[in-house]
Amino acid sequence: MTVCAFCFIDLSLIRVRLLFSAGSVCAGFSSTARPAAKQAALHRAFLSCDAQCILEQQRNGQKSGTTACVVVVDHDAIYASNCGDTRAILCRAGQAIELTRDHKPGDPEEKNRMEAAGARVPPGSGYVELGDTGLAVARAFGNPLFKNNPTKSQEKQAIVPTPFISRTPRNHAQDEFLILATDGLWNVVSHQYAAEFVRKRLLASSSFADVEDIAHKLTQHALDRKSQDNVTLVIVLFPVAFRGELLAQVATIQVQPAAAASGAAASAAAGSGSK
Repeated sequence: MTVCAFCFIDLSLIRVRLLFSAGSVCAGFSSTARPAAKQAALHRAFLSCDAQCILEQQRNGQKSGTTACVVVVDHDAIYASNCGDTRAILCRAGQAIELTRDHKPGDPEEKNRMEAAGARVPPGSGYVELGDTGLAVARAFGNPLFKNNPTKSQEKQAIVPTPFISRTPRNHAQDEFLILATDGLWNVVSHQYAAEFVRKRLLASSSFADVEDIAHKLTQHALDRKSQDNVTLVIVLFPVAFRGELLAQVATIQVQPAAAASGAAASAAAGSGSK
């Protein structure tokens, strides 16, 4: 099993744990929990997923890694979390709102941690290097070669699974949809462009089943713009903002350009590229 597939499965289990909070690592993400407890639950979930991923890799000898983006929506707020450069945006009344933050080796906080763990960030390279291996992200699941400093804790290694977590209060009348996507999309289109691309087609559609076709079109659009990285995206539609429908539709599309070097898993996980 690849690291992307493993994390996709494990993140799916995390989703269930978050929903039911049955004494798991994510306990605390109940409808009555305070925002801080919900954010702490997501933090624990990322660390737990990575720990399980590393154990799996040790068993099968894999060395790859994956970025991740997880969004949990409850009645009052949208909780978005990511590690790496997979992003989530919210389209609210036609305006794109970024919910996540990229983690790049050149960021001072990331660079200081990575160098303290024994890795090297060549000036202007955009990569972190350890031995003859390089990565273009500072946070990810897997990548065990960057997590083997015995003097450092899980969150002090060169590459860490620590998520950025945001909380955005819901606006039930104006929240229209989410787009979760890998850098293969964001490298070639802006957040607002992607939101307008989807919104225009949703408003012109006759059925919410068309969201899957819209996801296909946005993916192909990124490829037409010569994206050189994997393109994986998820569109999550909030029905209240579109004609009073009762059930949300979810579309997941994954495309791997021939030029891309790393794999991607559908939904929340996407492969972290190596040099």
